[in-house]
Amino acid sequence: MSRRLLDDVLRFHGYDISQTGDPLHAFAMLQEHIPDLIIMDIQLPHISGLELTRWIKEDIRLSGIPIVAVTAFAMEGDKQKILAGGCDAYIAKPFNVEDFLHIIAEFIG
Repeated sequence: MSRRLLDDVLRFHGYDISQTGDPLHAFAMLQEHIPDLIIMDIQLPHISGLELTRWIKEDIRLSGIPIVAVTAFAMEGDKQKILAGGCDAYIAKPFNVEDFLHIIAEFIG
């Protein structure tokens, strides 16, 4: 599922979103606004989503934000690696929209 389609699904279900595909810009955005949840793609330009997750979890102001990894990494061991890297949940692409929304609701209702 593309980021654009994911945005549309979340907006349709009443979620307010801010998004960027640039991890450095994402971290800067987090300094200005602390969201209820972060949906993290693991494959990002310049640095990995796991590296960005580490930065977030090391920042005392941001460390409590739940992070849901959305990734094409679906090989054996990927889920464990991603969760051990600081993400609070994991969903592999392609995924069922209802399953995705259920995971989101577990964190922010």
